[in-house]
Amino acid sequence: MKKILIDKKNIELPAADELEISGALISSTIKQMASLGSVGESVLERHGIKRVGLKKRYSNNLRNSLWDEVYDRYGPYALFVMGFDQSAHQKTVNAMEKEIRNYAKNIGISKKDIDHFFDMNNKGKESRIDSVPDQLVMERVLNLDMLTTGLLVGKLYGLKPEIQYPLPKIISLENGRYQIAYFAAHGLRHEAYFRGNRTNQYTQYFGEFWKFEIIFNQKQSHEENGWAYLVFELVLSRHLSDSSIPELLAEKKHKLRDKFMRLVLDEVESEKKKSNVLSEQLSKYVPPQIHTALVEGRYDTEITTRRKKLAIFFSDIENFTSTSEGLQPEDLTKYLNEYFSEMTTIALDCGATIDKYIGDAMMVFFGDPQSKGERNDARSCVKMALTMQERMKELQEKWGSEGFAHPFQVRMGMNTGYCNVGNFGSDQRLTYTIIGGEVNVAQRLEASA
Repeated sequence: MKKILIDKKNIELPAADELEISGALISSTIKQMASLGSVGESVLERHGIKRVGLKKRYSNNLRNSLWDEVYDRYGPYALFVMGFDQSAHQKTVNAMEKEIRNYAKNIGISKKDIDHFFDMNNKGKESRIDSVPDQLVMERVLNLDMLTTGLLVGKLYGLKPEIQYPLPKIISLENGRYQIAYFAAHGLRHEAYFRGNRTNQYTQYFGEFWKFEIIFNQKQSHEENGWAYLVFELVLSRHLSDSSIPELLAEKKHKLRDKFMRLVLDEVESEKKKSNVLSEQLSKYVPPQIHTALVEGRYDTEITTRRKKLAIFFSDIENFTSTSEGLQPEDLTKYLNEYFSEMTTIALDCGATIDKYIGDAMMVFFGDPQSKGERNDARSCVKMALTMQERMKELQEKWGSEGFAHPFQVRMGMNTGYCNVGNFGSDQRLTYTIIGGEVNVAQRLEASA
């Protein structure tokens, strides 16, 4: 048991993470999340639950995890919709009618007020009340609703009779405004679920006669030891509706669902854009051919290699160290990036696979993951080298006109032969590359050029 501070009073309650709720409630929450795809099932999987037993009891943390997942993915509005859709309140109240009547009678609530409350609780059925409830009646109904909610929550958490669950309370402020204080074993971030649930219930109670708004008061709310003390403001204004209670509920549900689906679609579109941006960024770190294959699901990330005949190309900048010493770091970066950008564009246009950049050196190959045949791969490699040489002449002239006294001179080396190509590394990190004696020959040819 832990002491929780409520209204400057310490109340002893079990630790929130020790509470248990029914499997039926978990199952109901999962069904509410069905329109969001497999979100609920993924949470169950993380908790090691394959199937929810309706008669079993589960940690209250499980439902909080389900709500967290919805909140993190779709925001508080999704929780509001889930709270509104929770439709078991009326049936549960009716099932507990005897217990509620006894409890209300013991704390001094009149039989007339209790009867009125149950009449309003059943307004979705054929029975109707004949008169428009005034504000005093509304206050009594709201107080009874808070009392009922507290009893239901106590049962929900399976609290023992000797543990006094702090009942929600409602305080009249002024001009049709009320403060509602509610206590529950979930986070402040889940408050939208309560607002959605009460919006449904208050619509059933007095939606024909009163407009209302429920506003979360974050400043007066607080969280302690897994329990949340939630404070809301209820604003009432008299309004006679032409619609019946079932019609009002259906209309609100339609509007909520419509707005929620737009939010979900916007979220999907936003995630798609983020995914495309991320994919584009990642494409700069892996060969385009591999990136495309990964995105399309055609590439295996297993640690595996194969023997294949490839055309291998190496290039680097001659006397790079001495050349770079004569440049300011900013100029060196500018010229080096321009050099690599131009050479990379040519390589990709010719169908090369960019293996890596090593300082001022560049390694590419032809023949994997896509090949035009051994002869054409070799020809493409030669064509690429010749095109690079022509472009280097143009760059040297351009750089010279910009004051680069000794523009880069490039050495190149090529070879064709069998190599091991594929994924090298570990389960944590892989690199797609080639190894073998023919690779070393190409590098030595480049160094001797």
